[in-house]
Amino acid sequence: MSQLGWKHRIKSLVDIKQDEYRQTLLIFAYNFLIFGAHTIIKSVQKSMFLNQAGADKLPYVYIGIALAAGLIMQVYRAFVKTTRQSRSIIVINLFFISNIMVFWWLLNRYDQPWLSYVLYIWAGVFSAISIAQF
Repeated sequence: MSQLGWKHRIKSLVDIKQDEYRQTLLIFAYNFLIFGAHTIIKSVQKSMFLNQAGADKLPYVYIGIALAAGLIMQVYRAFVKTTRQSRSIIVINLFFISNIMVFWWLLNRYDQPWLSYVLYIWAGVFSAISIAQF
C-alpha cells in the first residue's frame, strides 16, 4: 500500500490533519506499549501472587494498592506540575523500566514470598499512573 493509500484510509476513519500524523503515530505506539506492558505485568503479578500467597490474601494487597497509589499519586501530581509534560513522561517511564529490571533481578535471585506482595502492589500503582499519564 502506498503512503498516500494508508493516509487516505486513516483520514476516512478519523480527522487527522497533515501535521498530526507523527504525533498520532507516537501516541498510538505509546498506548500500545503501555497496554502491552500492563497486560504482561498483570499476568505475572496475579499468577505469582496466587501461587505463593493464595487468594485469601488478596484483600491485603488491594488495601496496599489503595494506600500506595494514594501516596504515590500525590508525589506524581507534584512532579508533573513542576516538569514539562514530555520530560515527565520520559522520566516516569524510565523509572518504571528500572523498577521492572530490579524486580527481574530480585525474582531471579531470591525466592521470597514478600516479593509477590511488593510486585502486586507495584503493578497496581504502575497501572494507576500509566493510565493517568496517558
